[in-house]
Amino acid sequence: MFLIVKNVYRIISIEPQDLGIDLKRKIKRKINQLLIGQCSEEFGYIIDINRYYFDMGEQGDDLEGVVQDTTGDVVFNARFDIIALKPNKNEVLDGKVMSITDNGIEVFSGPIKSFIDKNRLGAEYEYNSTNDQYLSLNPDLPPIKRGTKIRYRIENLKFQNNEFAAISTIQDNYLGVINSH
Repeated sequence: MFLIVKNVYRIISIEPQDLGIDLKRKIKRKINQLLIGQCSEEFGYIIDINRYYFDMGEQGDDLEGVVQDTTGDVVFNARFDIIALKPNKNEVLDGKVMSITDNGIEVFSGPIKSFIDKNRLGAEYEYNSTNDQYLSLNPDLPPIKRGTKIRYRIENLKFQNNEFAAISTIQDNYLGVINSH
């Protein structure tokens, strides 16, 4: 699910040579470098920064920062809104089959990796090692092969190594092959 998370706070450190003209732009760039593309259990995959807030000093004309006496870096309290993609249990997603084994298929929905066990594909699908695909006993159902687009539901979700891993199924109404590439 895509979310807009408001008022995210981070401490941003700016090196002395980056102080001066265009400080706001440099703070924005530093926030982007640190966060965009990262994944956390709290927010999910951070897609973009939606809005930046700059808290000004008491006179309202300058950004307030604290100089670090050991490095000379200036530390700012940054506040911003983010756009994130966070998967949820029982969420239905569309994805693309990236790999196939005799144990099941791996589907990617953007950065979200999902494994669908062969038992969760449905009894009508059987693995064909010759063509490296799952063929259906029902001639109306298309084969599942690399590149096939699948609609699936997340059954179990785990966060580890800074990414989400999902166990999913296509055994439900309106789930399964969207097109067969």
